[in-house]
Amino acid sequence: MRKIVVAGIGTDVGKTVVSSILTYALDANYWKPVQCGVCSDRERIEELLGKGCTFPEAVYLKAPRSPHHAAQLEGIAIDPMQIVPPQSERTLIIEGCGGILVPLNLQTLTIDLFASWDCEWVIVSRHYIGNINHSLLTLESLQKRFLNIKGIIFNGNPCPQTESAILKFSNLPCIARLQQEPQWNLKTIHAYASLWMGQKIFRNAIRK
Repeated sequence: MRKIVVAGIGTDVGKTVVSSILTYALDANYWKPVQCGVCSDRERIEELLGKGCTFPEAVYLKAPRSPHHAAQLEGIAIDPMQIVPPQSERTLIIEGCGGILVPLNLQTLTIDLFASWDCEWVIVSRHYIGNINHSLLTLESLQKRFLNIKGIIFNGNPCPQTESAILKFSNLPCIARLQQEPQWNLKTIHAYASLWMGQKIFRNAIRK
């Protein structure tokens, strides 16, 4: 089973939107292993694409905190060994929770668990002051673990100075872009999926 992790350089950088576009473009299934906060990203995906393409979360916590903190608030501890990717006949798009170094407990980071699943990785970098540092730290952590990074998706209006630095120091390609949209719906998702699949650099990175 092919697995693609959509990881972000932090929280609220566009992972769910990118995941919805990849799920649609690749006729894939979607799974977010750990959800923190009452607003469910799985439900948002279902609103955009329908309910037939998602799997339920392995861990669902109410507090919008890091997983280890949210679990502590509910009086439980997360056991990473109990978080196993669901079997899917399609490609499985896996959305991370926050950044890649958030702790599941005081022994295991999210990256440690995801790295054990033999996944491909797509990194979402949103433009804001500090995103060069956050992007390069994220990518360095992945590269030190010799993980299979397919490329970077930039979210926001193009910023050549920022993007050139991230691409140069990471030695990774920009495979797609995401712009600010007035609303996200199936029509918008379809438009982005068609646009990305029409670009050679994206197809070469994402298609087997």
